[in-house]
Amino acid sequence: MFPHKKLLLLILIVWASFSWFTQQASSQRYVTLRNYSGWIDDVKGWYHVVGEVGVSDTATSNYTVRVTATFQYNDGSPPDTVFSYTLLELVGKSTGYDTAPFHIILANSTKASKVSTCNLAIQTWDSNNYPYRQFTNSTTASSVSGKFRLTGNVTNTGSVNATFVQVIATFYDVTDTVNYADWTYVSGMNLTAGNSASFELTASNKTNVKRYRLQVQCCEYEKTPTSPDFFLRPIFPIEKSVVQGGSATYEIRIIPNAALPYTNPIALTTVGQPEGSNIVFQPNNILSSSQSSRVNITITTSTAIGVGVGNFMI
Repeated sequence: MFPHKKLLLLILIVWASFSWFTQQASSQRYVTLRNYSGWIDDVKGWYHVVGEVGVSDTATSNYTVRVTATFQYNDGSPPDTVFSYTLLELVGKSTGYDTAPFHIILANSTKASKVSTCNLAIQTWDSNNYPYRQFTNSTTASSVSGKFRLTGNVTNTGSVNATFVQVIATFYDVTDTVNYADWTYVSGMNLTAGNSASFELTASNKTNVKRYRLQVQCCEYEKTPTSPDFFLRPIFPIEKSVVQGGSATYEIRIIPNAALPYTNPIALTTVGQPEGSNIVFQPNNILSSSQSSRVNITITTSTAIGVGVGNFMI
């Protein structure tokens, strides 16, 4: 008899493929990489790159920003490229936030231990949309098991009922370099006008935190959007553990955007899943990107002994 092997399935994000999101704008000169740092976590042994981008004073728009990391290894093996979008979906002077953090993960402990250098590049896309960000927050910081923890409340001070309200935290060390970035939903996920909700965030990197910055975003706009933005939300819990041959189901939400054509389809796909696993989307296609949709992703792992065992970021 062979014992059941445990798998840890981590879903970070599932990319929605929109045809309009394939052309890079000429706005990249307005957005620059401010600073970043890299470290290996002591739980999974993965390599994390965290940092922030900033918008110049001469910027004329708001921007969606993608950061790509190229990892080089000290054993001469081929480099790997991993990308992520900034945690803040739109950055710019008119959005109220002129910086945005990012968090890139090389989800392979063997390769992480061999990283020699990491080079970053950014891509940007213009947006003339004005996201709703009428929020205030009150926060208390503390140390829990050597890690920096934030607890607090967010208040919706405007007149719009906000959905999928995210609190984004950027943590800085004594040299004012970003050493961690993460996000969470407020309690209840949505926040009606005039009301408050609690949140809690912990910096998994134990490196000394000197200060932090909080930013709050939701899916609403100050006025009807004139260009499409990327809105896709994972629903907690985002980390699950299953035995070999078992299944894990995750839920994501696709948020409507009035600037998208009613018939614009959405294609869903996954990368990084365990070897031999089977992925099922329910429903298996989204015909309109201008309507909200709820999608379940079920990942069934292989029953073959020793296949697809480990930690995975999907």
